[in-house]
Order: sequence, then C-alpha cells, then structure tokens
Amino acid sequence: MIGADFSAFRCFARPERAGAEGLFDLVSQGYANTVLSRVLEGDLPTDIAQALGDWMGGLRPLALTWFASVAKMGRAVFEESQIKDELLGRLLLDLAPELGDFEYRFRCKSGLPIVRDGCLYHPSESISIASRVGETSVIGLGEGVALAQVGAITVVETRQSVESLCGDGVPALPLDPECSGNFGWAAEISEGLRQMARIDPAYDIWVRRVLKTLVVTERLPHRTCSGSWLDTSATVYMSQPGAPLDVGEVLIHECAHQHFHLASRVAPMKAPGESGRYFSPPVGRERPLDMILIAYHAFANVLTYYEKAFDMSLGDTVSRNRYASFREQVAALESHLLGNPGLSDLGRTIFEELYNARQHAGAMG
Repeated sequence: MIGADFSAFRCFARPERAGAEGLFDLVSQGYANTVLSRVLEGDLPTDIAQALGDWMGGLRPLALTWFASVAKMGRAVFEESQIKDELLGRLLLDLAPELGDFEYRFRCKSGLPIVRDGCLYHPSESISIASRVGETSVIGLGEGVALAQVGAITVVETRQSVESLCGDGVPALPLDPECSGNFGWAAEISEGLRQMARIDPAYDIWVRRVLKTLVVTERLPHRTCSGSWLDTSATVYMSQPGAPLDVGEVLIHECAHQHFHLASRVAPMKAPGESGRYFSPPVGRERPLDMILIAYHAFANVLTYYEKAFDMSLGDTVSRNRYASFREQVAALESHLLGNPGLSDLGRTIFEELYNARQHAGAMG
C-alpha cells in the first residue's frame, strides 16, 4: 500500500527547510476555514455570517490566521459542539481588520484579559465591535497597559508564578491583570533574539513566523521554565532567562511545538490503531507516540542550535551541561521512533527529515 506523499511538509521539521511560506499560509487558512465552516452552521447574525463567509474565500497569510483565536474556537466547535459568545467575540476581534461589515457585542465572562494592538486590557463591561468599509471600532475595552514590543512580538511581563500559567487558558491567556504589565524585562529577550539571529538566521525566521505574544515571568533560581498552549496559537510563556543563549533555546523549543501543532491540523502524526506508550525522559513518564515525536522535534532542533552556538565559541558550563542532558534525552526518544510503524506518513516525514539532517551534520562534523 502506497502512503500519502507529505514530502512538502519537511519544512515543518527544521528551519533549513522552512522557506515554503506559501505552504504555511495554505495550511493555516485551510484549518481556519474548517473551523469557520462549523461556526457558520450555528445560528449567527446575518452580517457576521456574511463577513465570515466572504473571509473564507481568500488566502490570508499565516500572520493573520495562525495568530488569531481560530485554534481555540476550533476546540469549542469540535469538542464542545457549541459556539460561546466570548470565544466568537475574541475571534472577531482578531479577524476584524480583514472582515466585511458587521456588528457584535459580547461580555468577557471568563475574566481573562485581552492582548490587542500592543496593550493589555481587562474589560469589565460589554465589548462592542463594529466594522465598516475596512475600519474597525471597538468600544468597552477600557484603559489598556502598554506592553513592550520586540519587533512584531508583544511581550507581556507578569509577576505571577510560572506554575499559574501551566494550565490551559480557557478561552485565552490565564493572566492575572493585576500582576501583568511592562517591567522592563523585554531588553533581555531582545538581546537573546539578536544573538539567536547571529547564530543561525534560519532560526530567527523559525521563531518569528509563529510567535506573536511572549509572556515572561520572574526569574527562577538555577533554571528556566517555559510552555505554550495547544489551543492558544502564536503564544509562549517563559521565565526570565539566565543568559542570552537561554532565549534561543526556549523559543526554538516552544516554536517547534507551534510548527508541530500547525502541521497536525493537516493530518495525525500517529497511524490508525497506534496506541502504544513509550517512556519519555523529558517528562519522566510514558507518553503516546505523537507526544514522543513532538518532544524529539523540539529537543533535536535545540541541539542543532547549541551546536552552532558552540562552533562560534558561545556558551558556558551551564549551557554545555544542558546540551549533554538534551543529547541523552534525544537519543532515548529517537530509539522509540526509528522504524516505528506507528508513525503516520506525516509523522514519519517530520521525524526522518530531522533525523537524517542530524545524522548528516554529525558525519560532516
């Protein structure tokens, strides 16, 4: 039996293959349209149904569709079989600049803030959105807190614990507005991103393609902590870095997850019927095969980044120790994936592209 050809998706495996921008746009638009088609099955006001239907007819860039609340809306549609007013309102806020004429009003019942246009808002009243001839007005957001910008990345700084961010944000970032703002921490992030771009410009593209909002918590002793949410795309959280090299490590790792999640919108990473569980050293417990692959995908890219940094005489004892630990973890993850028939055609494409590239780099080195 001949499997599907997912060779074009090698660009989701590693940044050296990441030049096919049109494919990223197409995948993101396709997923957005799948979600919105289900939204349109609901009982929507005529003007909103018309605006969303018209929007689906064009090809928008990844910078709009992946950055919007489409992923979170997707889970509400497919798992809960309903459209919540607030979820739809947040989606319309994100897409409004590209939508036709409509009006919508909703309340933020979740109590969670809204990050919009470089500001953090904590609305207490109803929010009204009106779009007319490409111009959007929003009433009810209240007074926002200006946030730091690092290029196109909005940096939200918060004094709440990193542990408080580890849960899934429903339906948005689990931020405490009283603890969040602009405390001057973004300079370290900017320095780390500049260093990452010098080490490998391809990883700069890799990160900036899928990252719009970075939540930074206070520094932790002797470690960094980071994560992201499957259903809140283009968003990552991390504790303050201990060194500039840490920024590249964290963002490459987390943005690898963003690329993986985006590819997963096309097809599953596991073959039908695959139900095995395999020990994953990074988390210290058994996990399904697709979770083994997502860990391998992230850590293998981080290894490549560190190797290029070391070639430039960057790094210290701490970073070299972390690299050694990651190498052991990657070897263990690799052992579960090599020749495993439980990988789907897409999963195998992602794994083999990254595995073969690392084998080639090792032979050349």
